[in-house]
Amino acid sequence: HTVQIDIYEDGDGSWLLGIIDEDDNSTVWEDPFDTEEDALEEALEALRDEGIETFVGPVEEEDET
Repeated sequence: HTVQIDIYEDGDGSWLLGIIDEDDNSTVWEDPFDTEEDALEEALEALRDEGIETFVGPVEEEDET
């Protein structure tokens, strides 16, 4: 599996982070980061700690019933 790490400026001086898999499914962090480096560090840590499989495929919704 492969993923792409997207880090981009939000227009307010903060940075947004997303991880996109080979089928264009994405995982996006809700909270912005102070620096581009902080966002990259978070992405690499998440991939290392949770494994790439966590970020591949559609997000499974939890059943709230």
